[in-house]
Amino acid sequence: MLLEFAAALGLITAVSSSQYSAVTGATLIDVSAHGHAESDLSDAVILIADGRIVAVGDRAHVRLPRHTTIIDAAGRYVIPGLIDGFGAVRTPGFADAYLYEGVTTVVVPLAPDPSVDGETKVIAPTNGLSVLTSVPISGYSDNGSIPTVSPWREHRLKDRRLEASVLAAQVEAAAAGGHRVIAAGLDVWPDQLDIIIAQAHRLGLAVTGEMAFTSYPYAINAGLDVFVRNDKYSLNLSQPQDFLAYADDPRGRGGMAAARAVCGTAPREALAAATGNPAESFRLPDRGQLEAGRRADLVILDADPRVDIAAVDAIREVMVDGKRVDRARLLDAATARRRAQANTG
Repeated sequence: MLLEFAAALGLITAVSSSQYSAVTGATLIDVSAHGHAESDLSDAVILIADGRIVAVGDRAHVRLPRHTTIIDAAGRYVIPGLIDGFGAVRTPGFADAYLYEGVTTVVVPLAPDPSVDGETKVIAPTNGLSVLTSVPISGYSDNGSIPTVSPWREHRLKDRRLEASVLAAQVEAAAAGGHRVIAAGLDVWPDQLDIIIAQAHRLGLAVTGEMAFTSYPYAINAGLDVFVRNDKYSLNLSQPQDFLAYADDPRGRGGMAAARAVCGTAPREALAAATGNPAESFRLPDRGQLEAGRRADLVILDADPRVDIAAVDAIREVMVDGKRVDRARLLDAATARRRAQANTG
């Protein structure tokens, strides 16, 4: 496989179980409290071993063991590895591109067929990228599929809904299959959503949703963890007639016309939206913050993203699971793939 070839080239430098590494001298940017905290730490030290952060603090208070490998980041800025909450990992190139851009975790929604927005193919990366999958659950079908015809009035009024025991069993099967997220479908009703959320949370799974048969205020109160689309969320806070137009035709012209919204955030809030927020929302307490005990997934930047969020493109270094990613070689691997594809026509 190309990923195995990439690993053989040494795209990632491993830290053995008997060694420590430490990022020193950088400003650690606080992304807690949804981007509303400002407890940044200058001249910080992040001590790492066995893929985990062992200690975080200023240089005067973190003692480095002998033979610690020093990663000098003086004058730079450190943020947690980025999290893509709705992505795709179809090829080794996808996985390499994510790491190159500082994305260390990707949540990939699976789809049984084209009726559901998601992926039918996901590879298992060997380059360190953490890939978590979500599975769809519909209010009516056994495999999570939803109707492809519009409008849905007949579907809503006449088709047979799934019973609570069936929904609970689907959630349990997803957990047993190693999936981390349940995607509640457009045609899930409020009482069905209650069952899905209760069972998922009992098993440690997060639940996402793009609601049509259930209102967004109800889903919030029920404990839904993630809304898939901010435009649909905003739509539910608008005029009742707009939401009704969307609910009657969620995949057609009527719904799309009713579901347009614009949002914006401050740079620190944007950082949190790609790090701490998704870690919390997807129930991933082992990542998303630069704290002792969490995964050593981090990005070192040459510029200050608190001033300009475009600084996230000024990447000096990426670490995933405590391993340093060789971004130059990732580019070389991408170039080699493109040439190979060109040569094969």
